[in-house]
Amino acid sequence: MDARDKKKLTKNFVRLVAETPVETVADHLRQSGILTDELWEDIVYQNTEKNKVRQLLRTIIRRGPKAFHNFVDALLFNDCEELRVRDSCHRVDPVGCSLRSLERRNTQRRTYKVAGPNSLWHIDGNHKLIRWGVVIHGGIDGFSRLVTFLHDSNNNRSTTVFDLFTNASRKFGIPSRIRVDHGTENVDTCIFMEGYRGENRVSAIKGESSHNQRIERLWVDLWDFVSNEYYSLFSYMEKSKVLDLTSALHMWAFQYVFIPRINKSLEMFQLQYNSHGLSTENSKTPYQIFIQGVLRNMHSGCVSISDLMLQAGDAEELEGFGPNNYDDYGIDELDDDNEDNITEGGDSNIQTIHCPLNDQQIEHLTAVVNPIDNYKKLVHGIYMFKDVVAYLESVQYS
Repeated sequence: MDARDKKKLTKNFVRLVAETPVETVADHLRQSGILTDELWEDIVYQNTEKNKVRQLLRTIIRRGPKAFHNFVDALLFNDCEELRVRDSCHRVDPVGCSLRSLERRNTQRRTYKVAGPNSLWHIDGNHKLIRWGVVIHGGIDGFSRLVTFLHDSNNNRSTTVFDLFTNASRKFGIPSRIRVDHGTENVDTCIFMEGYRGENRVSAIKGESSHNQRIERLWVDLWDFVSNEYYSLFSYMEKSKVLDLTSALHMWAFQYVFIPRINKSLEMFQLQYNSHGLSTENSKTPYQIFIQGVLRNMHSGCVSISDLMLQAGDAEELEGFGPNNYDDYGIDELDDDNEDNITEGGDSNIQTIHCPLNDQQIEHLTAVVNPIDNYKKLVHGIYMFKDVVAYLESVQYS
């Protein structure tokens, strides 16, 4: 596509989004499950178009402590003009916008450079919620910043990480290399990569978490928009004596209710993250960068791209696999803002909670309590937790 065609395409796109009514955006978000019927009514029944946009942004901002305009764009699926979104952000959250302007500073970093999509995946575990026996494992493509997997588990076992990796590989293809820390939860994935891609080419790069910056920056956004809400909720449950960490019965009920709810939130976050425009990439989304990179490199001879074009989604390619210096491959300078989000502790032990119910009782519980019902309402999880605890106690003393 030449420059004239690109300019024409951009002009038509701007005209399209400028003509999209807020009601259409709100309808789409309600159908996608992002807006409830009550929130949808609060938006569409505003008396002016500007008030509708403001109310929509207020609803989105309440989902997290920071009003990042690029996440607003992603949640709106680019159906509002950027200037209108920025203006509304300043009106709805003027203090937050001002503070972020003061916090901005120019940081000199090494240029991140990898060959293309699936050249390098960054894999790590986030232990912000480990006090409550849960760990979030994630993977991100270094070239496009596409989140390939994001999942919450009640353990930090190597088999768990490997299962998440293989499921993501069936969807996006097997990467050429991975970068991980020295935690034992990465052992199975490293063994697979060295067996599938070869040992002498450094298929699994192991290093410090500070060198895994692509995913460490992801953890910052995850904390701002997901993890902090659950952290505050669980802390409140402890302080109010609703949750007893020393009770195996409480912990089983906790994991039964909240792990599916967290994973549903992670699923929505991953969708939004992969759909938000990157300012350093001319507002292209990670999805767009990944696909464009694959198409651009499909005849380059890159093994990860060739595998993706020929065999992506084939489960059989993952079966049977249980001399250059790459220390600086796929890293850039550590950003001070992310230091608090670096989570070592790859060998953290999480106590296994055994199920106190038999098969018949489990079947009854799942029929009565669906953990992901109203997952966006945090307080609803507390009500569910109390119901499950009450059921477990009734079974225990019956």
